[in-house]
Amino acid sequence: MRFFPSTASARGGALDRRGPKIVWAVWAVLLALCACAATAVNYTVIDQGSASGKPFPPLHFDLIAEAAPFEKLFSEIHSDRLPPPAPPKIDFQTSLVVFVSLGEKPSAGYRMTVDEVTRAQETVRVKIGVQEPPSHEFQAAVITRPFILIEIKKEAGLRNVALVDAENKVIQLLPVP
Repeated sequence: MRFFPSTASARGGALDRRGPKIVWAVWAVLLALCACAATAVNYTVIDQGSASGKPFPPLHFDLIAEAAPFEKLFSEIHSDRLPPPAPPKIDFQTSLVVFVSLGEKPSAGYRMTVDEVTRAQETVRVKIGVQEPPSHEFQAAVITRPFILIEIKKEAGLRNVALVDAENKVIQLLPVP
């Protein structure tokens, strides 16, 4: 079966066989574009809040792949609470934990959300939304330290996790340990 009828060329009536080659080239381009498309990644918000017990630098991003560093981080985040909550159980054989902190903020009303988590090739991209307090409303003048912890599943071929901004530009890229 032919996709394009053969036509006589201007050079003595030889058949033009470029039609099938063009079809295969188009299919190859479409396949490559599909391979580059980002797919949604399932995630779980483990913990989030506006008052981390430990101050972190502005826009701190970390990737945790073992239980001991996770438990230490979790206890530091909740060091201002008595008694501190127990860290959730994470299976680090199958999961990674992503931590993002905004650092110190001058008032209440700041909040972080996960806008999306996607994977393109060997990189998971985490897009965090930041909600700021409305400028026209009065907010308590207290130091806050918004943070969020999310769990993502380890997948075959995963090499990096990237924190991206609203325009999907990479802010920071971390290798998967």
